[in-house]
Amino acid sequence: MVRPILEYASELWCGEIPLDLAAKAEAVQTNFARTVLGLQGQRALTHTFMRAELGLEKLASRWEKLRLGYWRRIQAAKPDRALAIVAAARRRQLRWEGGAELSWMKQTRTLLRERGLEEYWTTPNLTTTIDKDEWRDKVYEQVEEYYEQERERRCATMPSVARYLGMKCWDRMSSDRAVMKGEVGMRGALVVERYLDDVQERLGSRLKVMCRAGCLPVMSRVAWELDLSRRHGKCPLCDSGEVEDVEHILLHCPAHQHHRSKMMASAAAVYATANNGAELGDSGEETQVRVLLGARAGSKAAEDVIDVQVKRFLVKVWKKRRRVSQAINDRLGRQDVVWAKDWGWSKPQLSDKRATHRRKCRAKRPLSTGRPSMVGEARAAGSGHNSAVATAPDAVAGARRRLCFGV
Repeated sequence: MVRPILEYASELWCGEIPLDLAAKAEAVQTNFARTVLGLQGQRALTHTFMRAELGLEKLASRWEKLRLGYWRRIQAAKPDRALAIVAAARRRQLRWEGGAELSWMKQTRTLLRERGLEEYWTTPNLTTTIDKDEWRDKVYEQVEEYYEQERERRCATMPSVARYLGMKCWDRMSSDRAVMKGEVGMRGALVVERYLDDVQERLGSRLKVMCRAGCLPVMSRVAWELDLSRRHGKCPLCDSGEVEDVEHILLHCPAHQHHRSKMMASAAAVYATANNGAELGDSGEETQVRVLLGARAGSKAAEDVIDVQVKRFLVKVWKKRRRVSQAINDRLGRQDVVWAKDWGWSKPQLSDKRATHRRKCRAKRPLSTGRPSMVGEARAAGSGHNSAVATAPDAVAGARRRLCFGV
């Protein structure tokens, strides 16, 4: 509904409009992509990430393809048509008479040269020797190659996207990994990521998107958004003294070791099967993070299993961390996702009468004299905050203490 409006008559005005106006049109697409991915309000997200996750073409490339398609239509028109007569006259003026400096024809000549199609300007009749579909494929390939090189040059100067560049597959889509037949042979940047199709684990998909984008609201990200040093973003769930970032959550934090061991066991098993016995744990930590977040793992089946396990792990981590997230929101006025209630998964609310009745029953319930709970054992062992079963009050207290950034 939106793109046809942004592309209306672009065959004529592509390359003619001011750069700031073209940027505003591109912003319509990137804002739409940001909304679809659920990343509204997140700072420092590159347009490359949002387009690549959803497999969107840059609008400028779409405009150029339409303009070059119109160039062939002009050459294929009957010689006695006014369109063909005027086009031939303007091309002759541009080539031999030094005129038509501000014409559509000059911009088209420049575009053909820059996209490696200059021979079709020098000899326009060549465009009629190939059919429409072949010309479309040729133009598509040349334009996308240009913008792929532009993306590589731009991202080479952006350290913040280095991890994402290693996770995203930019190669052409093979038939064994394609979800639809039309994806086979397409560039990786133009294919939507498979994990986004999961409608069962919505929260897990949301958390994985934020991990891949580098905007998961862990302590390191919160400290960065407050313009504080990275050392202020220490993990509130453990006393390791490490900064809480995505790598710490996935690989190191002892508070999540129980769930992590299950995830890593499943991931290592399928990774070894798909890679001739190679061990995921033997690769570097950066490689492990990339594989867990969606990098190629040897086969589509292995990648799908890892995707499911990582989403489950992230959901469990975020559930355990929900009080920390709530403390951050309360203290700093943020609106980060706390838990599933933000996604319509909360337990049904009790009526006031039933809630009052439940509180009275709990108040009358005698204290248990049996075996102490896991939390009680952890406290008795003096490992309340150090243990993987750290209590919620300890977590909140740690979060509030660290949010003061004084310790």
